[in-house]
Amino acid sequence: MIVKDIIATSIIPEKIKNVMTGVIKSGIFPAIWKTAKLVLLRKPNKKADDPAGYRPLSLLDCYGKLLEAILLGRIEELLQNHCNLADTQFGFRKGKSTLGAIEKVVAMAEAAKQGTQRNKKLCALITLDVKNAFNSAPWQAILEEIKRRGFPQYMYNLIDSYLDQRHVVVRDAKGTTKTFEVSSGVPQGSILGPTLWNILYDEVLRLDLGSEVQLVGFADDLALIVTAQKEYVLMKKANIALGRISDWMKHKRLRLAPEKTEAIMLSGKKRYGPISFLVDGVEVRPGEKLKYLGIWFDRCLKFNKHIEEVSGKAERLTAALGRLMPRRGGPRASKRKLLASVAHSVMLYGAPIWVNTLKMDKYKKMLTRIQRLLAIRICGAYRTISLEAVQVIAGLIPIERLALERTRRYRKDKNTPEEERKRTLIEWEAEWRSRGKGAWTRELIPNLKEWMERKHGEVDRWLTQVLSGHGVFNTYLHTIGKAISDECPYCGENDTPQHAIFECRMFERERNMTLGKGSKLTPKNFIPRMLANKDEWEKVAKLVKLIMKTREDDEWDRQNIEA
Repeated sequence: MIVKDIIATSIIPEKIKNVMTGVIKSGIFPAIWKTAKLVLLRKPNKKADDPAGYRPLSLLDCYGKLLEAILLGRIEELLQNHCNLADTQFGFRKGKSTLGAIEKVVAMAEAAKQGTQRNKKLCALITLDVKNAFNSAPWQAILEEIKRRGFPQYMYNLIDSYLDQRHVVVRDAKGTTKTFEVSSGVPQGSILGPTLWNILYDEVLRLDLGSEVQLVGFADDLALIVTAQKEYVLMKKANIALGRISDWMKHKRLRLAPEKTEAIMLSGKKRYGPISFLVDGVEVRPGEKLKYLGIWFDRCLKFNKHIEEVSGKAERLTAALGRLMPRRGGPRASKRKLLASVAHSVMLYGAPIWVNTLKMDKYKKMLTRIQRLLAIRICGAYRTISLEAVQVIAGLIPIERLALERTRRYRKDKNTPEEERKRTLIEWEAEWRSRGKGAWTRELIPNLKEWMERKHGEVDRWLTQVLSGHGVFNTYLHTIGKAISDECPYCGENDTPQHAIFECRMFERERNMTLGKGSKLTPKNFIPRMLANKDEWEKVAKLVKLIMKTREDDEWDRQNIEA
């Protein structure tokens, strides 16, 4: 038997290939590759002294993981060709994701809402939690399922050996290490573990739960969707299904966690009687909202609650990131943008599910307000800057456009990701050219594509003042009550950004020294010159900093004298 799956002879040394081939032939997974260093990761919002508040991660030998990858490729091929997993398992599978599981739930709920008020159905979503799921998976049950599926004997032997006599090495606070034998569970951090879990869990997703009852899985997370015309029928259907699921869990030596079970009614009916469900004898009543795979559901499936919850989380994260991005000093704009992408990811998760909620101005503003704060932190802008201008200067595509782009990409439109981004930029530029706010910024940066796709140049607080017009210019300071007039303090002309940077005689010498005598800088050639090459950007940025710093220092002196 020759290993061809993932090992290319031109890349991997012949000796390693021979070792892997020998191991597969022997049917014995080497013991040294089954000993893991255990690392405990603290779960969010869990107490430090709660054993259940930690997620165990197994750090395994690289050669062992290489062998796991070889076996995984073969197992996936066997599953695909002969005995595939249930379509309703969306976790740990190529081409499937949390969004697929959520869409399945939403589709069933939407179907229940169709029709007139009289014939609309009740729909309940019940999310189930399995206690210590991955660490409790019984090895014998996994092996029985592999045998039932008709896996080749060599594969059965290897997985049997892989699971047998596993050990973890634990280091305590004093640095003392202890080795413990493991008797159940799939190693979290392994390559094979997730697929072995799916093989074990597949049976529960195939249980006969009755008509209009569907069970959706993502890894160990289960969502039970039940529809019915009447309340008592809905509860009866749900309780029968919950009982069968619980019985299956007990048979496999797994346990549901009734205290973590949640439910919500996703109903088209405006009125219905009292509803409750039983999970292992514990009563569960539907709530007003429910979090499933990171998405907050509300009873009307408008996902208003999701936007509210996510904007609150993103705001707290933005405040924390703000301490790493002070207006004066701190990291460069590119690094600030990278930090800001964390908050962006939080806001945009699940966009294809809730994107239509942004058609309501109230919820769109919740997200754009957070993005505006991020953009201000990236480019060091004054807080009076408009949303439209700061998005352009910071290079942040409007959040609603990013949500639409993600939705198109998820729906697998015919365009490539690059083409979708091009479409987004074209639409954003059309909107940018037609809007009233940010007129000065728009005059300087009419072409968003060139600005966004530049390969050089960092914006800083000095350049941002010039690009936005919100800075140490008396036309601006007079507007906000910080200057007694809008005249230039050096020559008496109207002190606009254009005058300060391009025209004021006070800085004519600096312009000639920095850019070269006779080289005239204007609003029209300001950005094209900076975008031409890195040297030109740095020359112009140096001039801008010199002028703006001088003006800022002089303004501070003036304010101190007046004080």
